[in-house]
This record gives sequence, structure tokens and C-alpha cells, in this order.
Amino acid sequence: MQGNAMPMSKADSGTGITKSLHFFVPESGGWEKERAGRKMMNTTRSDEIVREFLTKNVPFKRKVQIFDKEFSASPQEVFKQFCPSREADWINGWTVDLIYTQTGYAEPLCVFRTPESNILGAGLWILTKVEPDKALEAIVFQEDKDIIEFFKIDLIDNGNGTCKGIWTITLTATSERGNSVIEQIPDREPAFLEELEYFLKHGELMEPKKR
Repeated sequence: MQGNAMPMSKADSGTGITKSLHFFVPESGGWEKERAGRKMMNTTRSDEIVREFLTKNVPFKRKVQIFDKEFSASPQEVFKQFCPSREADWINGWTVDLIYTQTGYAEPLCVFRTPESNILGAGLWILTKVEPDKALEAIVFQEDKDIIEFFKIDLIDNGNGTCKGIWTITLTATSERGNSVIEQIPDREPAFLEELEYFLKHGELMEPKKR
């Protein structure tokens, strides 16, 4: 398919840095050249959808946050705590409604909901990746805020009975209301990281700090 590279500038809402992006925009016509005996395919409709999107300013914001924390426990011990049920043991204000799970604990495609009373707010969670002792990923639909969140945790074994955890949180607005919410999200470390380390050391829920 013939086409042109279209440069666009886009401000990263998380850093304020303007990045230059290059997109491939197919030429008009929408007919792919025949290759290796295959029939030509009319891609006019999809070309138009892509062209329309790339030639207008994307109205919705995205914010990426990355936090890391050293833990005085092994990856195996830390990973056990990444579970919609177990998080009630170490996160102050964690409440959950399990929707689908065969074990009651973290597993691939486990589905659960956090109500408005949850410290992290209302959301529909789907665990998309569960790699024991190494990584966990989830999609969170925050319908009341018009935000979709991609939540990723990676554990790095320090080789001495401790590990490092890296949280990557990608928030994408789906409306102007979501844009406003994203603009107000602070870049401070989540309180649950300190709470997790406390639980790993003492085996008890940390007393909530006065706000």
C-alpha cells in the first residue's frame, strides 16, 4: 500500500514534553497492490477512519505514572499479596466484590469490582496477566470517572531474599470529564506501597495515617 508519513506534535500530559510523532497515512484510493498472487482488497473505509483520526487533534488525555518500591521480602512472598481478596489484609479501606474467580484469589481473567467505598474508588477490574512471582497486569474500568486504567506490576528479584516492585499505571480519559479527572491526579507515591512493606515486616495491617 502506497502512503505518506505524516508528522504530528502531541503533548504528553504526564510530562508536559511535546513529542514529534510520525504516522503512516495511506494514499487515497484504498486498494492494496496485489502481492504473491493475492487478490486486491478495498481498504477505503478503514483508510478513511485512520486518516480522520490522525488529522484531527486527539481530544482525550493520557497520563502515565511509574512508582518503584524496595521490599524486605522475596518476590514469592510479595506476589502472594497481589490478590483482590488478600489486599483487604494490608490496604486500609480495601473493599471488594468478587465477580468471577475459580479460587477466590488472583488468577488470569479474574473479574472483580471495587465499590465507591474502596480507598481506590469504584472500578471494574479484569486481571489480564498473572505470572507468579514476576508480573501482574489488569484493566480497570472507572466508569464513574470516564477513565480506563492499565495497571502493571513487575517484581525484580534482588537475589538476597528481597525484591523491587515497579508499578506502571496508564490512565486514559474517554470524555471531557475524564480529562478533568486526569488533570487532578497527583504524582505522589500511593500509600498502599508503604502499607504493603509494613504488612510484609509485621504481618498486620498498618494503622491508617491521619489525613
